[in-house]
Amino acid sequence: MVGVFANVELGYDNFLFLTLTARNDKSSTLPEGNNSFFYPGATLSYIFSEHLPESVRRIVNFGKLRLAYGKTGNDADPYMVKPYYLQASAYNEFGNLTLPMNSINGYTLGNILGNVNLQPEISTEYEIGANISFLNSRIILDASYYNRMSDGQIFELSIDPATGYTSQNTNLGKLSNKGVELLVSVVPVRTKEFSWTLSMNYSKNNGKVERQHRTDQERFYNKLRMYNLADGRRQLAIYQKLSNKLIKTCLGLRSPNEVVIDYLAIMF
Repeated sequence: MVGVFANVELGYDNFLFLTLTARNDKSSTLPEGNNSFFYPGATLSYIFSEHLPESVRRIVNFGKLRLAYGKTGNDADPYMVKPYYLQASAYNEFGNLTLPMNSINGYTLGNILGNVNLQPEISTEYEIGANISFLNSRIILDASYYNRMSDGQIFELSIDPATGYTSQNTNLGKLSNKGVELLVSVVPVRTKEFSWTLSMNYSKNNGKVERQHRTDQERFYNKLRMYNLADGRRQLAIYQKLSNKLIKTCLGLRSPNEVVIDYLAIMF
């Protein structure tokens, strides 16, 4: 992983502040063409208590509004793009035999199928919040609302073992998380030598699957239609039977005719 990071902080008259960030990472665990990803961020803060009348500031001694936007990126673990080999072993009546044995080594292909189209995970978040202190900070309120969207999360999904693999690494769809966070602190007792603070925290989050990635499946189905191999019902049956992840493996590596001929022979 190689990254470049930049940060700029600006302030105006001690009440308005702007922070800008930018980062670009390049990862060796992602395929060429998808291994460089950029994610910026910005935070704007306004201390409105600086503009309150003196009579009001006796009650509200501090107040700040904040607005934030940011993206975060995440690459994949090693060996998730292509299949890899493992140290071979075999089981018989003498027990589990593991190579190397008698100076003879051996490897077997792993059961996890890689993905040459794997992309980085990108999360986008918006947040608005406020910090307000009352009565010389005897009562402190911190409230925020956030909206986070996570796109292309990397997961290992099960596939039909008849393909020679038990699972494949892939990017899933788009997930959203929206919620609020509230923190209220009260200081009932404060002396030079002793302080007692009571805090109450409340949070609520709503998660939802916004979209599932079906681009590769739809493209494969369109190829079936284009080659006029069967009527619509038969195409749909083939489409439903083929493993989603096996379809992704075949796309771009072989012609649609070869893929369909092979799997028609298997399925029928």
